[in-house]
Amino acid sequence: MAEVLGGRRPAALCRELTKTHEQVLRAPLAELAQATADGVLGRWSSSSPAPSPPPPAPRTPHARPLALAETGMRLKAAAAQAAGEAGLRPNEVYRAALELRDTTALSAAPRPCPGLVPPRSSATTAPGQAPPAMVGS
Repeated sequence: MAEVLGGRRPAALCRELTKTHEQVLRAPLAELAQATADGVLGRWSSSSPAPSPPPPAPRTPHARPLALAETGMRLKAAAAQAAGEAGLRPNEVYRAALELRDTTALSAAPRPCPGLVPPRSSATTAPGQAPPAMVGS
């Protein structure tokens, strides 16, 4: 059972239920497997609760307006729709969507490498003077 259900899963191992010498061992499955590795006497029953359901996903309606806006809907209307679906205030969702859009746009924009210096032109010009015309084009 420990291999299939996981060694940390809680369980109870019960012996001689409804008799005078009733015995109940409660521990994780891995510990029960070690305790009974040499064998057991009498009739035993095992019990283990169902696994816990996964925790609910956090409510993040702030990305939904951006997805709706990509389909052509105005961001303010998309935020109002997403807020209605999530039971939140439209103004809060709109502000969060704007912030998310700005941070997403900033992270997607190309950034110059630090320390990178743009190449200089081979022709030197004095301040206020136009660069020389290209020859041979």
